[in-house]
Amino acid sequence: MISFNFGGIKWTGMTNNLINITFPNKEKDKQSQGETSIPELKSAESRKYTDYKTPLGGSSIGMISEFESDIRVYLFIEKSKEGSAWNLIAPIVKCVHTDEVYDFDISCFALEGCGGGLSNTDSIFYHASKLKNKGYKVYITSRVIDNELLKAYQYIDSNIKLKDLLENSIKLVNYRKNEFIYIHKKFNELATKYGILTV
Repeated sequence: MISFNFGGIKWTGMTNNLINITFPNKEKDKQSQGETSIPELKSAESRKYTDYKTPLGGSSIGMISEFESDIRVYLFIEKSKEGSAWNLIAPIVKCVHTDEVYDFDISCFALEGCGGGLSNTDSIFYHASKLKNKGYKVYITSRVIDNELLKAYQYIDSNIKLKDLLENSIKLVNYRKNEFIYIHKKFNELATKYGILTV
């Protein structure tokens, strides 16, 4: 039996000409050093999330112009098309002064096509501009995100928070490929049309 440790590689023994070598777990080391990582999500088969949030639908968009706060609007865009012809969007509105967060239904919004999804997204910009005209600061950002993470956020008992979505997504401006070139163009068109600041 031989024991050998060099630079994190540990040689734990030799028997019958077989060698056991253990390499350091870099992922575990990163987590112990406080680095952030994507929250561990349950697979579709083992998902036990049951406490589904009640998101706001298209009929609730008008409440945006009634807020008495600066707001940040996050448009989280599915990275992959799934069950739809479009990459769907989950809008989340955060009131800056109160930290209140309002989640809108992912199935109601898109930046593609010419139907209800695009019309509802246009309405978000419209009502955000009405709030801006009252003197409040309004910012809208679009971000591309993994579908599974966005789905998990829809459940309270997944413990996925807005900050997790922000940390594990990429700005649309930095993800312009394939259909996202068109999505980015539509986003900019709406921002220009309503004079909304994008970040």
